[in-house]
Amino acid sequence: MPKTNKDSNDNVYKFILELSKESYLSEEKREQSILTQASQMVTVFSIMSVFVLGALSFVATNINEIPLNYLLTYSFLVLIMLFGSLVLAILAQWRYNYEALPSPCTILSHISSEIDDYKPMSEQAKSYCSVIDKVYQSKLKNNNKRAWFIRCAMILFYISLSTTIFAIINAISIFV
Repeated sequence: MPKTNKDSNDNVYKFILELSKESYLSEEKREQSILTQASQMVTVFSIMSVFVLGALSFVATNINEIPLNYLLTYSFLVLIMLFGSLVLAILAQWRYNYEALPSPCTILSHISSEIDDYKPMSEQAKSYCSVIDKVYQSKLKNNNKRAWFIRCAMILFYISLSTTIFAIINAISIFV
């Protein structure tokens, strides 16, 4: 039995549905990945802050050649950048409002009231893509915002590391 045009169209719409699902699931995975990264970054920034404060205390009490104002200035700069990184990582973890999928009862009542419109596969695919696109666009916007916060947090973190390394090298070359 040869394939009809309707069978061919139905296959195309099934393909569209699958691609739509994959696109949405991909954005869901991206969201989880970003949230995990932000959580790990909060931990690293906290540990780094403890390290800087511990090193400051050790150096201030054991190495008298380095002036206290030098130590406090660089420590303050590094801690401010680490604090900024921490705040940005926390903002990346924030649970922003987003467009949610309609509830099953809402879907049922909508389709039941217009059941004849949903019999063709093309209408089912169009409706599905329309609903999923609203949620996808909302998640995409939030994920892009989170990714921006993470990028800025990483930039501040790298600057704080560079400042720490510079301060150590500078202190060794000048004061020791």
